[in-house]
Amino acid sequence: MPLYDLYAQIVYALKGADVETVVVGGRPVMRNRRVLTLDEPTIMARVREYGVRIKRSLTSPWKGTGPGLARVLIRQAEQPASSLLRR
Repeated sequence: MPLYDLYAQIVYALKGADVETVVVGGRPVMRNRRVLTLDEPTIMARVREYGVRIKRSLTSPWKGTGPGLARVLIRQAEQPASSLLRR
């Protein structure tokens, strides 16, 4: 296979696991495989909270009396993703 564009060939051959650092517009957004633009502890705390609420809605003996899984998911999906970004 002829090599016309060395940089394109390198990018095409790489996998996501090969990427360590990402810079966008001169600003690093990932360094040493750690995303710098998201607040990971906040995201993980919210995930755990949602998991508890979903599990509770699935195991509740009073089905139909609480918010239910669908309403919990819809309510959470309506929250802006920007609340997870680091400032």
